Amino acid sequence: MTQGAARLAPLNPQCLPALASISISKFSFTILEGRINPMAPDYCRFKQHYCLCWSLLVEMLSGLGSLLRRYAVPMARVNGERLVELAQGGDPDWAVRVGGSNSVERLLSVMENREEVWDLVYRPGQRYRGEGGTEAAAVRIQSCWRRHWARNAYLHHRQRKWAAGTIAISWLMHAQLGRVRKSLQESRRTHLDNYRIRGQYLAANWKHIQASRRTIIHIPSLGRYLSLTQTHPIIR
Repeated sequence: MTQGAARLAPLNPQCLPALASISISKFSFTILEGRINPMAPDYCRFKQHYCLCWSLLVEMLSGLGSLLRRYAVPMARVNGERLVELAQGGDPDWAVRVGGSNSVERLLSVMENREEVWDLVYRPGQRYRGEGGTEAAAVRIQSCWRRHWARNAYLHHRQRKWAAGTIAISWLMHAQLGRVRKSLQESRRTHLDNYRIRGQYLAANWKHIQASRRTIIHIPSLGRYLSLTQTHPIIR
């Protein structure tokens, strides 16, 4: 049996396949606690009657017993004819796929008390009461804990990433604002230098301008405050 049967989840009763009634077989036998008694009269009669195709039934019986032990099924009544029909269905990969859910349903279809066995197999937590249940429970607990730890680590990583993104955006905005301020300061300095050059030119040529018949001077073009223009020695 593979680990597929260990991960079976309980199904909704509405999703369960219809359990068709199985006629009582004259070659039926009983499996107790997932183990077949090779000396039981009903099992010996079944084995003797189907001795020619016994090689096909060995894997089926092994998988059936393993399934019943894994789910701690106390008693299962097997329909011999139905088991032989299933074995002769021509499935060479049965031993490989015996742990799948479809294989489990096919194995349960050979039970005469299928409803009782079905309820036990799909009962929540029943897997951990059977053979290897302690190990399966430990694996499930560890996997749940690893999932919980990984999710917390992921959420913490997302929070740190969000914080780092916020800090990076704030720094970029601060750097951009600094560049804008520097650009404005450079522009202001250029304008002041231009105004200063104009003022120096005006001071150097003031006598010539004063001697001219017509001279228009636009005082605000110096780029100075009114209080400075009123107290400027050249203008005054």
